[in-house]
Amino acid sequence: MVLHTPYLPGHVLCKDNLVIEVQSAFFFCGHFTDYENTFKRIGEPNYTVELIANADIGVLLLKDWFKWANESKPPAAGTHLIFHLHSEVTYKNKVNYCLDWLGCCCWQCLSP
Repeated sequence: MVLHTPYLPGHVLCKDNLVIEVQSAFFFCGHFTDYENTFKRIGEPNYTVELIANADIGVLLLKDWFKWANESKPPAAGTHLIFHLHSEVTYKNKVNYCLDWLGCCCWQCLSP
């Protein structure tokens, strides 16, 4: 008999604030084959980037993945961006998987 133990973390949020973290684990018997519907989301550490010069801003604005929300007020030199990232692992089979940084990153501007 083969026993598997999936571990499932969850978060309850209220107005984007963490209220409680829930953890669940359970056993099941048999052979697992449903890899295509299996995934794992991983919270990554926050990354802070300082835009020191106008050239830094220009390079960032040219990136396809970066969209500045308020085009009427572009970022200024000295602005700090905090990226809140998470990645997602999806499985094709027992051995092969794909790691993706999920599309949109959130940022907060801490201007000087």
